[in-house]
Amino acid sequence: FPVTIWPPSSYITIGARPSIGKSAVGAEIALRPARDRNEPTLFISLEMSFRQFALRFMLRGGQIEARDLNRLTYTDDQLKHMIKAASKHREVPMEFWHQPGATIAAIESRIRSDIARRGCKLVVIDYIQLIRAPKGISDRRLQVTHVSNEIQRMSKALNIPIVVLAQVGREAEGAVPTVAHLKESGSIEDDSDIVLLLHREDRAAQQMDVYIAKFRDGEMAKIELAMRRGAVYSLDERDGDFNDF
Repeated sequence: FPVTIWPPSSYITIGARPSIGKSAVGAEIALRPARDRNEPTLFISLEMSFRQFALRFMLRGGQIEARDLNRLTYTDDQLKHMIKAASKHREVPMEFWHQPGATIAAIESRIRSDIARRGCKLVVIDYIQLIRAPKGISDRRLQVTHVSNEIQRMSKALNIPIVVLAQVGREAEGAVPTVAHLKESGSIEDDSDIVLLLHREDRAAQQMDVYIAKFRDGEMAKIELAMRRGAVYSLDERDGDFNDF
């Protein structure tokens, strides 16, 4: 993935329609600094279970499809590769926390605990619209606005980058998304320091376009990425050795 170092205390939003690959991008962002620089990272999922997350990494960039694993239709060599990948992941300081319906207060408590215990350097949250707002806020837009405001405050108070995945609205289906498509709250754009929007021509495409739609200290740009079996690579990595984890 082309970006592995994020500014401290920054709030980064990554938006996409369902099944485009935002969870894969989020997982890659959490993985790279943990693997390459041994920096503790935390992936918080309000949707994907630990089993799904672990399976994604066992199959990451390899030769086995999930359907082949479920049907037990894989070769000995493919199984050896999967076991090798799984053993390498045990050594990486990336933790996973699955908490459906978590409040922003519970998420902040978990992050603070992880910073105190391991010195966590980066957090990825999947995804913002699933974070439960406090009681007393009934309007959906106000709920998401409150959560977004709290994430911005938290990133500054804890002085670490927080990467938040977000869904974009149905009007972006089949089109290149814009910040106006971020679902249920314009506050996400206002609060974020960086906004990345993901697009693929179709859900089977092996190329993903990443649009830098907002960057407080940088320029707007388009980045092309390659996808392979749940893993995301820059184009110069696409033809390399996928067996090195």
